[in-house]
Amino acid sequence: MMLLDIPPLAFSGSGLHFSHRLLDWSDLEQVLAFRRDIFADIAPHFRVRIPPVDDVLTDELKWCDKHLRLPGVTIGVFDDNRLIAYASVLLSVGKGVTDVSQLLGFNEQDLQRSAELSSCMVDKHFRGLGLQASLLRWRIELATKHERSLFIGMTACGNSYSLGNMLGTGMTIRWVGQIAPDRWFQGLMLDTQSHSQVCWSDTLSADWQDFAAQFELLGRGYEGVSIDFLEGVLNPEQYRIRFSKREASNT
Repeated sequence: MMLLDIPPLAFSGSGLHFSHRLLDWSDLEQVLAFRRDIFADIAPHFRVRIPPVDDVLTDELKWCDKHLRLPGVTIGVFDDNRLIAYASVLLSVGKGVTDVSQLLGFNEQDLQRSAELSSCMVDKHFRGLGLQASLLRWRIELATKHERSLFIGMTACGNSYSLGNMLGTGMTIRWVGQIAPDRWFQGLMLDTQSHSQVCWSDTLSADWQDFAAQFELLGRGYEGVSIDFLEGVLNPEQYRIRFSKREASNT
């Protein structure tokens, strides 16, 4: 049985009073209700899966079985006793290849050291407090403690907040495409074994909606590294993505 080495998680500012703990199967009903409320406000093109109405509960139970039991690890954040956010990481050990790893072309060696930052949801009344960014860092630290050094995840194209937070950890865009009609997503990766041994050069940019340009740049060896908001204005619907090439450092 895997014994978890849990890193600390701290909040600041308005979140100083929040509590947190790992979620498990005993939290099933609360997790299902929380996800149901979040999905009610999410546009369809931001969702990875949209099961038929008759299959929603079955699909959700499968998700919970995967994320509330090892090798899935899910942490919940609470305001008093109310669940206001959660974040999940899958500590992959080379079995049950994830969709993201397939899109990124992982081999067996990659899978042995990989972890998927698979899901994060924050109640709309508690957004803007840095919870998602803190939970991203916590999951990477947790997986690092368990000898993982290759981190992967996905975000919907147009979700500038999630993309910015993921890029802020050092992850870069490695894939873009449709996972279903009219549902465009980006696959991101961070390899901590090589992250400190590279430098960036030859920077170009593409509009966030220009998927053909992004695909072309990725095919030429570029990676998406940061977001540029138009005219410096933080508008989640008007931004460009900066792409650069990774080169081996001479130092």
